[in-house]
Order: sequence, then C-alpha cells, then structure tokens
Amino acid sequence: MAFQHATEIAMVDCDKGLGEAVVSKEWLRNQVHRQLAQGYVQCSSNAYFAGLSESRAGVLALVEFFFHSQVITTDLRRFLRPRFCQKAAGTFRILVKVHKEPPGSRPVCNLRQTWFIPFASFLVEQLAPLQQHIPTVILSTDELLEKRCHVKCREGMQLITLEAINLYPSSCRTHMLSLIVPFIRARIACQQLATFVTKVLEIVLSVVFVEFGGVLYKAEEGIPTGLSVAGVLANLYLSHSDCFLQSSCGSELQVVVRYIDDLLLLCAKKGEEIQSLANSWHSSVRFDFSGSCDVQFLNVSLTIEKNRTIHWSMFCKPKNLYLYIPAASNHCFLSLQIGGAVKCFRRNKSSKEASKHIEVFKSRLKDRGFSLKLFECLRTKFSLRAKSEISREGGSVLLKAPYNKNISTKWFQKQLQRHLALLQQVVPSCPVRPCWSVRKRLFRSRYRGIWKTFEGKGCG
Repeated sequence: MAFQHATEIAMVDCDKGLGEAVVSKEWLRNQVHRQLAQGYVQCSSNAYFAGLSESRAGVLALVEFFFHSQVITTDLRRFLRPRFCQKAAGTFRILVKVHKEPPGSRPVCNLRQTWFIPFASFLVEQLAPLQQHIPTVILSTDELLEKRCHVKCREGMQLITLEAINLYPSSCRTHMLSLIVPFIRARIACQQLATFVTKVLEIVLSVVFVEFGGVLYKAEEGIPTGLSVAGVLANLYLSHSDCFLQSSCGSELQVVVRYIDDLLLLCAKKGEEIQSLANSWHSSVRFDFSGSCDVQFLNVSLTIEKNRTIHWSMFCKPKNLYLYIPAASNHCFLSLQIGGAVKCFRRNKSSKEASKHIEVFKSRLKDRGFSLKLFECLRTKFSLRAKSEISREGGSVLLKAPYNKNISTKWFQKQLQRHLALLQQVVPSCPVRPCWSVRKRLFRSRYRGIWKTFEGKGCG
C-alpha cells in the first residue's frame, strides 16, 4: 500500500504477462508521451464533443439505413445501439517491456467505456473468419506445431524470424484500408453487408479518442492497440506483405508463417537480405531481424535437424518468474495445472524434453504451495488431452458463476443437466458449459489512478 502514496514511483503492468514493474514516474511520463507522439494528435474538449455528436449521428443514420434495407437484423440493430449515450473517451496507458534491453513500452488504449465498442465487436465477428482464407496466418502455437512444422526443409533453407517494429501505431491507415477493403469485398458474399462492414470499420478507426493526464488525444494513424479488432486488422493487412515476400523470393522461400507482427520464414536468403526486402514493402511498416538457424518463435524454440525436419522444444522467457497465484487463494487451479502439463507435452517434440519441462513446472507449482500428489493425479487423468488433435470447430455457451471452493464443477454440470430442456430453448444450437469468474485484481483497483492522476501531482 505504500506505493499508493509514493510521489516519484509507480507500479505498472509488464508486457507478455511478466508481472508488475516499479518504475519512476518521470520514465513513465516520457514513455507515454513518446507513444502518443506516434499516431495521436492532441485535441480540445470542444473538438472532442463536437466530433462525438457528429460521428454518432452519422453511425445512427448508417445503422437505420442498412436496417431498413434488410441488410442487418433487428437483433444486430439492438446490439449496436445501446451505448449511444456514452460520452467517455478511452484511457491511455503503457505496458513495460521488461524482456527488452533497454526496457521499452507497449501502448494500450482502454476503450471499454466508449460508445463504439459494440461496433468493434461486430467487426471481430465479421472479419475474424476471413483469416481462414490467409494460408500464412496462424492463431496459436499449437496450430504452428500441428500444421506448419511437419515439413521437409529443402537444402540451403534456414529458419529466419522477423518482428514488425511498433506495428499498430506506425502503420499508414490509408494504405491499410486500401488493401483491406477490397479483401473484405472479395470474401463477403453479400455486397451490401460488405459495404456496411467497411463503413463501420472506417468509422470505428476514426472515432478513437483517449485521455491521459486530463488531456484528450485522437488516434489519427495506425491501429489503436486495445481495440478488439486490432489483431484481426493486422493479420488482414500484413497478409499482403506475406504475398509480396512470396512473389519476390520465389523458390528461395519455402514457408511463411505469421502470428500478427511476428514472422517465421524458411528461406534460402540471408536474414539481412530478407529484412531489407520486407522493409521495402511499405515505408510505414518496418521489420527487425530477430534470429536465424536456431530461432525462438512464439513459445517454442525451432531448429532444423540433420534429416532436414524441424525440431521444436518449449521456450521459457528468461525474465518470466512464473509466480503463479498461491494455492491458498480462492481460485480454480485445475486449468493452470492441466494446461501447464499439456503444454509441456505438446510443445516438445521429444518425450525426454517434455519430461524435463514437466519437472520444471512441478518445481514452480511446489514453490507456490501446490500439492504435487494432486498434480500427478490430474496429469494422469488428462494425459490423453496432450495427444488430441487441435480443432477449431464447434462452439459453446459459457454460463459464468463466481468461483467458490465449496462448489465442484461436477455439481455445477449436474444442475445444468437438470435444466437442459430450458437451456436448449434459449440456445438450441450450442452446448452450455460452466465457467468461473473471479474478483477483480487488487493491483488494478489500487493503482488504476496512476494513469489519470500522476501528471497532475507534478511527479517526474
């Protein structure tokens, strides 16, 4: 609690889930202003409220036009409209990149209280399935290992990784839309719906305002980090960069795999050559050459073996202390233990390396007060899950309840079964499964004022 009263330091979330960092408020302020200088423009309150009224009126007219044209349904119209009275701007903050040397920052816009969030959710629903048309895009480490690593590497090929530098704020929005809009139109069968989607996209990108230190800023360029559709837009946009690399390299490029702004290539060119080629695609998108031959990509280390197949093993970030929530806390820890064990098996090609990582995982659990006997029981029970195929098909509806150690998941499922007939009337096409909610993190409650108040106190 002493940090709440400190005048020169602040506690800030770290990037990549690496905990919290204690930083000076001067450093924090400098990092925030450095990030705001990329794609954001300061504006007055009058300009904000004038733009708010104009944009909401335009969106309302758009929704009504496409509703009466029978392009969107009554349910969708009802979903999009309820936040029209909201006047709040988003808040701007940063995550500390402690895994970088020297430490840097990642910008984040918290837009949960803004009026256009239902429109951003609608865009995710419409655009996320289009990623399936992009052969270079992966959505998880498991998908990478399941579908992309079982290749025979041609002679002369080496693994290369590139990373887009500060992709979201630096991307040219005009160039991005010039590529994404035709892509959407070509893949949504109903052209009226495609028109509605593209217009909503243009509007959502144009109405992002954030507040920091009592000052308002408008996102004029790039993709606002924190917008729910941001990752999807990045995938659709950079898919054109992937095509550029494939056409430019020809037979010298065997594999291209991308997870948002991280690129994995199996290529005959040198790392610096492929970096220079990638940087020639568009001036606003710059890539760093991050590794070759033995590379780390997402959560795995990859290398080419003598028989020209790809070997993978789990990669643990050196600065991640893996300080799990203590076992005595009132949380459901089954998913932590089962998921951790399953990852050890899925993300190691050899059983020897999987066993080694299991032992490391057990030591981390023990340090946080977990029962290793219980863990071994769970590991045995769910061992087959590690060998099951990864599948995207199917969906379910989650019924959320506050977590309580005295209520078992089996009891919860039994109650759902008792009322199955009623549930099937409400959601006839999807199974209903139980899930748990937990209290808000005390860290966020205690230190959320940092982002609105620390500048006004003359710190730094």
